[in-house]
Amino acid sequence: IAAGLAAVGQPLAKLEQASLDARGSTPYFATTPDGSKLFVKALGADERSADLLYRIYRRIQPRDLGDEKADASLRRAVEHEALVSLMASQMGVRTPRVAAFASTEHPPGFALAYDAIAGRSLDRLEPAEMTDQVLDLVWEQLIILRSHRVAHRDLRLANVFLADDGDAWIIDFGFSELAAEELLLQTDIVELLASSAAVVGVERSVRAAQDAVGPAAVADAARL
Repeated sequence: IAAGLAAVGQPLAKLEQASLDARGSTPYFATTPDGSKLFVKALGADERSADLLYRIYRRIQPRDLGDEKADASLRRAVEHEALVSLMASQMGVRTPRVAAFASTEHPPGFALAYDAIAGRSLDRLEPAEMTDQVLDLVWEQLIILRSHRVAHRDLRLANVFLADDGDAWIIDFGFSELAAEELLLQTDIVELLASSAAVVGVERSVRAAQDAVGPAAVADAARL
């Protein structure tokens, strides 16, 4: 992984596997020669197979989940994630800068490096730290995504960060779609509602959602 990143102009001084809740990739923390911190996702044949099996499972469900067809190759899937991350950043979403995209030889696959965030994912916060202000900051980011019809499609608390400076950040666009249909945009509402309600309770979770996207949008998403 380090050799692949160095080959595209992103040398590393240190690379260590991270113990994080990651789907579809193996996560690492890295340090560059100048001391900057990076978050690196490595994806290979195993992750590609797991993704295809997951998509097959979802496709045979008795209701339409709005999934697009799988990308033609692992390379295209990783490039798609990088593209959506770059687009989201340009739209004003707080998401880490894409630092590098590289191929790896052993095992064969790809690595995607991002600037690391100084902070913690929401699944690592104490319940008392999940204040109404934090909820509102997260929903503000979702509003930006929705206004550009970008569906994140994996809005677990592990994919939302509270930075040390108090800002909320959205990470991991591995399952995301641009120009998304309404079903996927509604699913984002439901995922963020459900994941936050598990910590702060239904009343506070629904209040934050209704303040952000309006009661009508929340009601439309309720069928999901």
